[in-house]
Amino acid sequence: MISPCKYAQQKRKELVGGISNEAADMIVARFFIEPQFVARLVGEIPNSIPEKYHRRIRNILITGCIGAMCENATYYFSMKERNNMLHKALMYTGNVRES
Repeated sequence: MISPCKYAQQKRKELVGGISNEAADMIVARFFIEPQFVARLVGEIPNSIPEKYHRRIRNILITGCIGAMCENATYYFSMKERNNMLHKALMYTGNVRES
């Protein structure tokens, strides 16, 4: 079993490191068309991690992806726009029963 914390750190480094300037602009454009795109970009959490951590890990990964996307984009996003984007993206994380 992999540690949830270690998995989140590794996956976040992979996602954030792979967002270049051109990719950030494309992700932003796609995000405004369909906000659930970032949640799908993060992907599935492995079953080796307990389900009660899935939502937290997805939130961490989506937040990191949105942050990197806003930093690398050619257009400057204000804090209000960033918070609005983050709110839209986090609506698609889904509820998992905490057991």
